Amino acid sequence: MRQAPQPDRVVFETAGDHVAALVPTASAGDLVSVVRRTLEGRRFETLAAVAVTENGRLEGIVRLPELMAAPADSLVRDVMDTSPAVVGPGVDQEVAAWHAVQRNEATLAVVDELHRFIGFVPPERMLAVLLWEHEEDMARLGGFMHAAASARQASREPVLAR
Repeated sequence: MRQAPQPDRVVFETAGDHVAALVPTASAGDLVSVVRRTLEGRRFETLAAVAVTENGRLEGIVRLPELMAAPADSLVRDVMDTSPAVVGPGVDQEVAAWHAVQRNEATLAVVDELHRFIGFVPPERMLAVLLWEHEEDMARLGGFMHAAASARQASREPVLAR
């Protein structure tokens, strides 16, 4: 018996496909206490880090643990990472995930060709990319494409029926 065709699912391929744009931002000259207060009562797509921008360009990031641990009267520039893991929006998602892992980063900043901040690829999306890519690689090793219903069915059928 043939299975009904499955509806097409959305396929993500690039870092830009995973961007969370609604994220907290700050300026390097802001007080840590002020940045903390601006986070209260607001919802963001991700709160793993704060993007430090100047005229829309990414200057660095402050991870939430560093922001919370910093003295209230310190400046963001004193606690920010000035060389965070960064990729362009067109970078393949697997390459982006590899870049984040190599840098030991959970959050990946995405910038355009002029270094304007687009957003973050948050940790949960990065983990989903890693899982998807792993499953795809395992499926290829098994001789069929990931998420292909006919291939899954064939893998369960007797050899002569394949």
